[in-house]
Amino acid sequence: MRGVRASSPRAEELMDLALDAAQSQSLPEFLRKFAVRSGRMLQAKWCAVAVFRGAEADFYSGGSSQEEKHRPGKTLEKLLVASARTVEEDVAVLPANPGAFSNSKSSPKGPKGFETLLVRIDSGDGERLGCVFLLREPKELTEADRRLLRALASHAALSLVNFRRFSQLERSKRQWVEDIDAITDYIVVHDRRWK
Repeated sequence: MRGVRASSPRAEELMDLALDAAQSQSLPEFLRKFAVRSGRMLQAKWCAVAVFRGAEADFYSGGSSQEEKHRPGKTLEKLLVASARTVEEDVAVLPANPGAFSNSKSSPKGPKGFETLLVRIDSGDGERLGCVFLLREPKELTEADRRLLRALASHAALSLVNFRRFSQLERSKRQWVEDIDAITDYIVVHDRRWK
């Protein structure tokens, strides 16, 4: 067919991400798939999504043996999250020593020969929901890469907000059922003569 090109691998991955979001019943499962696909699209050695929970953060990554080999330790994960909470850019390349963002003098160095990309995940009203981390070999971050990273962060934000809303609806539904059950315990059925 004339004028029709084969779709790029990135486009295929983005379409699959949209399908994953629509079909996922579990947020952790979706975020792990999201991390795997994002890492593939940007040739990352390791990719994870960190979701903020107050002062803590939950990390979701693909978990393949190849990726786990490059996974940072818990101390470095904490430094990455601290960086994500303070960095102002929506897409940032962290220095070789991620502690430079958190003003820590005794921070461990990241894996040699790699850079860490940090992509903020913000809701539409500016709430910082989390971030995406990608560990990859240093190379120029093109404008196309930046646009892709922003699109991924936007997709992750929509998914996180949707899962959050769905969870709230489920809790409300359960509460309504409990309330209705409690009310029916107090309803007394009687006839006109109060029998």
